[in-house]
Amino acid sequence: MAGTLTSPPVRPIPVAIETAADKLEALDRALERAGFDDALHAALTLAGKDPASALVAVKPNLMAARKAQDRPTSYTDPQLVERLVARVRAKGVGDVAVVESRIGGRPVSGDGYRIVDLSDEMEPFDYGGVLGRGAAGATWRDADVRISFAKNKAQWRMFYSGALANLFGCLPEPDKLEHYSGPGHEPSECCRTILEALPVAFGLVDAWESGAWRKAVHTGAVLASPSLFALDWVMGEKMELDPALNPVVREALYRSGRVPLDRRGDQTAWQDWRSPSVAGVALSGVLADHPWLLRRREGGWTIQ
Repeated sequence: MAGTLTSPPVRPIPVAIETAADKLEALDRALERAGFDDALHAALTLAGKDPASALVAVKPNLMAARKAQDRPTSYTDPQLVERLVARVRAKGVGDVAVVESRIGGRPVSGDGYRIVDLSDEMEPFDYGGVLGRGAAGATWRDADVRISFAKNKAQWRMFYSGALANLFGCLPEPDKLEHYSGPGHEPSECCRTILEALPVAFGLVDAWESGAWRKAVHTGAVLASPSLFALDWVMGEKMELDPALNPVVREALYRSGRVPLDRRGDQTAWQDWRSPSVAGVALSGVLADHPWLLRRREGGWTIQ
């Protein structure tokens, strides 16, 4: 009809699922296929920064490793983190920080790069939403570009943990698992609030060696997307799960609505993947705030 205003079509969001003979090659191809360079340039332009004066913060999931020599099935492979940092630096970015935060008394550590412990630089910050006034690590708060580099793994409370849940680890309190476990502090709402307050420009998932439910699986891939929601959605598809079963993904779906996805790469399901049972996840939701479980989680149980 003449004179009727129509909305422009929504451009599908790219999600790259790259496999290769070598994990570093898979990472390089995923970054290319998902448009990482364009996303980095757009984020720097939005921040009004030229690369040389910019700060890029990368949040991997390192604290799930019990020992440095553990096979990287539950934490982001440090070699992949190094490769990403080198690529960002090659684009002329002046400062690249890898950030993590403590869980209980465990120190933050990383191999091959300088890592910032957000727990050492806590400053007051108002997240709004369910978190309200709390604390943020200055490096993550002040970064011009933020990147979430998560791990592909099953998780006892939400079926699987991805790029959105990885943001929970940006909260700098060492007692975050207990501090944010009460009513009104569901991880799904916390992660959504963190993302709204401190937006993330790009997401990656290390799915080279993955942690299926109670077993390790060689999945041989790296996933990448400018949308953490889209990235986590495709993770669920690769596990042959309804992604909306994951409460963090479901919260994002509720807030954002469905978005068209441009899946690029191998869309077949992970071979030999095993997820927690629906009954088990439902039970964990009932028991998740039990004091005994809170104490156990301080020893390494984390949604990151």
